[in-house]
Amino acid sequence: MDTEIQCGIGRFKPNCLQCCATMKIFTVFYSISALMTSTLSVYIASQITTIEKQFGFTSTQSGLLMSCNDIGYLAVTLFVSYFADKVHAPRVLSFSTLLFGAAGIICAIPYFVSPMISKSFLPKTSNVSRSGDFLSKMMSSGQLCEVSSTFDQSNSNMSCSSKSDTHTSVGVANDFTPVAMTIIAIGMIIQGIGKSPRQAFITTYIDNNVKKTQTAVYVGSVMAVAIFGPALGFGLGGLFSKIYVTLEDVNISPRDPRWIGAWWIGFLTFGIGSILTGLPVMFFPKRFHVKRNKVDTKVVKKKRKTRIIEGTKGTMMNCNSNLKENLFPN
Repeated sequence: MDTEIQCGIGRFKPNCLQCCATMKIFTVFYSISALMTSTLSVYIASQITTIEKQFGFTSTQSGLLMSCNDIGYLAVTLFVSYFADKVHAPRVLSFSTLLFGAAGIICAIPYFVSPMISKSFLPKTSNVSRSGDFLSKMMSSGQLCEVSSTFDQSNSNMSCSSKSDTHTSVGVANDFTPVAMTIIAIGMIIQGIGKSPRQAFITTYIDNNVKKTQTAVYVGSVMAVAIFGPALGFGLGGLFSKIYVTLEDVNISPRDPRWIGAWWIGFLTFGIGSILTGLPVMFFPKRFHVKRNKVDTKVVKKKRKTRIIEGTKGTMMNCNSNLKENLFPN
């Protein structure tokens, strides 16, 4: 039996997997992985302001992060698309999905390695007994400036000091800002690289393994599922934004300017989801056994015959013109 039409990897091709060697099963599994990757692609757009607030990114830096996905895509898409019909498409699609998942996890790394966010301005209990204690906590964390009774008008700059150098303030750039910028940019570039083969490979793979009249049905099914990705990304992004970044219970609301949502949960969730849904795609065969019906065969033969006739006609016309030029020179 032809090994190229069997499900599995290498010698691992058990009979229990061969029932999945159909385009319908492949479309189901790949559609789920496409949903995960399309969700991950737009998720950063729903969390960019939160990321700005935690790491102190400027608008220019945020715009660069958003464009890193396209930079990675454009860098390799022309080279990858050339090999669309020459390689094992399911394995390439699976590998690209795994790249998406790894990129999502990479984008979440800055949260785990960044300095702690200063939370000393947040009261631990709902009842604050004395306003003086609350104000002193805010001044100690640098949220309010402690102004002396004698104000020097010649010096209008007031500095707010923090008692701890191991904490960072909300929305303020620090030494970790370029590190976070680099890590997230690398993750977004990897996302773009993983995105580059998907459109070309899935279209070519389906077109080569189904009847020509069914290509649009399968490609449309994949796109119909993947189109829900942006809605899922923004919907869950809004939900994660209502959870405080450290997953602790704090006594400020999401409307507070000091609030930072748990942006990293989405990157981990969709990253791990992409890896889990991308692995099964790797086991599908390089090609399916397609039974061409008589209509398809007649269409192919008719097109081939037309090309032969047109080629013969063009050759005869060229010969005729050359003959006239030789017999009847000007």
